[in-house]
Amino acid sequence: MKAIVLSLFILISSCNCMKDSNENINLKESKTVLTSNCPEDGVCRLEIYKNKSIETKRDGIGKLYYNLIDNESKTVVYFEYSRNVPEDLQDASYREEIIFEIDNNSTSQNLKDTNLKQVKMLFGKHCFCRSEAGYYNVSNGSLNYNFVKDNLSFTLEVKIPEISSQVITSISTEKN
Repeated sequence: MKAIVLSLFILISSCNCMKDSNENINLKESKTVLTSNCPEDGVCRLEIYKNKSIETKRDGIGKLYYNLIDNESKTVVYFEYSRNVPEDLQDASYREEIIFEIDNNSTSQNLKDTNLKQVKMLFGKHCFCRSEAGYYNVSNGSLNYNFVKDNLSFTLEVKIPEISSQVITSISTEKN
């Protein structure tokens, strides 16, 4: 039981590091607009962290987690979907995250399946679903992006075969 509580604490702590970052690029400033539809039962957000990189680690029970670290040659893209839940329900929250990093000097790239390792792509599922909650390395999907002077557009498709259900399977953005 202590290991589960410790693991949850580590996961929550690692997620909060991104929200406090001063390196977050304002989406209006970067002219990146989310064009894919967010499911009607939730809220989606897209954040871009310039000069950050993803550092992945494993906790004491082998679960994957990440930290953002300073790196002037990388930019991290973070997408989150959070399902709306009634306030009076406990353990009903549900959230999915997709996070990846791109090279600040790269202007475009097309990656598929195992080549997604190049961008350290992770998928996170956070819910009261014991066997499926946590982070997964993404190796099934595709990412096509263009990144010029803080202006990012991308199309992303992901499938996580290790989990039984997944709400977010595609994301697309465009330059405004």
